Amino acid sequence: MFDAYGFGVCEDDEDDERSHEYWFVDSTVQSTRSVREWDKIMRSWDEFMTGCPPRIAGRLRRGIPRASRGRVWKRLLGSDVLRTNSSFDYQATFGRLTTFLSDNGLHETGGHDTISRLSTLADDCVDEDRAKHYLALKQILLDTGRTFPSHRIFTDSEIDPEMGAACDKNLARFGSCTGPCRGKLLHVLAAYERYNPVVGYCQGMSFIAGVLLMHMNEEDAFWCL
Repeated sequence: MFDAYGFGVCEDDEDDERSHEYWFVDSTVQSTRSVREWDKIMRSWDEFMTGCPPRIAGRLRRGIPRASRGRVWKRLLGSDVLRTNSSFDYQATFGRLTTFLSDNGLHETGGHDTISRLSTLADDCVDEDRAKHYLALKQILLDTGRTFPSHRIFTDSEIDPEMGAACDKNLARFGSCTGPCRGKLLHVLAAYERYNPVVGYCQGMSFIAGVLLMHMNEEDAFWCL
């Protein structure tokens, strides 16, 4: 079973091993009212940012309802402006990635054979930049399986103890690590590694991208990253 935020929890409270408690819980009434207030702000965003930034700051301190979170984050980060002004083509990069994976018999969800193959490709490559890219993909695939492994968008609904144990010691109770957004997480991180080669891929980045994917589509998550 999953909690209100999409994370797997045990039916038996005594076995719930989470190390945190949620300090903020949306009530239906509060959330509905907050969504209406944020809708009003979003319709006149520039006016509020110019004439009444304290009101936005106050709303942020009180929390953004889940229904509004993705849209508000995009506005705050200026991701749509960044996308418009950039020459980077996310869809073309995504296409090249999927072609590369397919041509080399690699899988978006990783696995021993895929990781080993990427290591071999990197070792055999004479182009230093391409070799670094292969190693970055290898690390991304290693990390995506360890990113929020019990969240509903990253885990299967089927129980698979063997795969679960490979991803997380508690995941066998929730499913395997090949959920609907596991591939999307790879796409976002691999694209960012190409978009910003100076930074490339850094461990821990997958958790930021994972949270973004909980609230928006993959291309929006990329531009917010």
